[in-house]
Amino acid sequence: MRRAVVAVLCLALPVWAQGRDEVPAAVAGCVECHQAQGLPGMPGWPRLAGMERSAIVEILRGHRDRLIPDSTMDKVAAYLDDAQIDAAADYFSRIEPGDPSPFDFGD
Repeated sequence: MRRAVVAVLCLALPVWAQGRDEVPAAVAGCVECHQAQGLPGMPGWPRLAGMERSAIVEILRGHRDRLIPDSTMDKVAAYLDDAQIDAAADYFSRIEPGDPSPFDFGD
């Protein structure tokens, strides 16, 4: 049942994101936790803004392929194909880091 709920949410996110002009549909699921600005939404979550494109690709593929253990990201990344990973890497790597989030502790 849990897998079905995650699958439905992942499939619905691109449709929901179509109305959000500033964020590509492939990145809609990412901004739920990492915000459109690529800043951490909670303590311990990584800043994606300004991260090297290659690092984002490597990390997302690592989660998708279960090479990097993290129960939350494994579930999210399991549904990403290479094109979606590339879109997320392009989007977040181009954002200037800017001011730190109140939850950004320099990790």
